[in-house]
Amino acid sequence: MTEFWYYISQLWVATFFNGIYLVLFCICIYILLHRPRSRGNIVLLVAAIALFTLSTIIVILALILGAARIDDVDLPVPELLFAANIIFGVNNVIADGLVIYRCYCVWNYNGYVVIGYGKSDAVCRGLTRTDAALTRTGAALPRRYG
Repeated sequence: MTEFWYYISQLWVATFFNGIYLVLFCICIYILLHRPRSRGNIVLLVAAIALFTLSTIIVILALILGAARIDDVDLPVPELLFAANIIFGVNNVIADGLVIYRCYCVWNYNGYVVIGYGKSDAVCRGLTRTDAALTRTGAALPRRYG
């Protein structure tokens, strides 16, 4: 398989799964808007919108980078990868915060239950920032872009 078809398949898979995510997002929004208003539903609605928006931005950046690889367009790849890593990290923080909130609600608003998960989430955030910093400096880039 040539490099061209590898990049095309990457782009196709990314857009395919983003399309599935769009359908699921629309169903989620429909359900959350037709439920009684409560604090829990508003948290879920805001988190769903934020997660979908950030994920779509990441897919758009992946499409831009993939199309640039195919056509050999000169783009500021390290900066785009840095932006994608930061957006990915923020997306993970929101998703982890949503899981922590749901655990907090399920366990009868007991704060002790989510302490362990909060600690592991902090480690994940630190690793994401480290990865973004390495990408920013070019240390984690493939040889083609470094």
